[in-house]
Amino acid sequence: MRATHSRFYEWYLESPAWADTRAEALEAAGHRCERCGARKYLEVHHKTYARLGYEEPEDLEVLCADCHAVADLEREEERHVSRP
Repeated sequence: MRATHSRFYEWYLESPAWADTRAEALEAAGHRCERCGARKYLEVHHKTYARLGYEEPEDLEVLCADCHAVADLEREEERHVSRP
């Protein structure tokens, strides 16, 4: 993430708009990790930042902390593979 994007992202994650979006994602996932089914330490992962602030449900994935770490690594690997 670029510095400007990073600052906006940090601000956004503290906003009421994100709190609402996060709550909707958790509700839609039944308050369970979408990968392993865990119910604790849930986080909402951005699969893409393309619509940051205007996320569609398919842009987000509810994950436990462990699965979120894996998803972040997968996204990073995908970025490196897709670069020419």
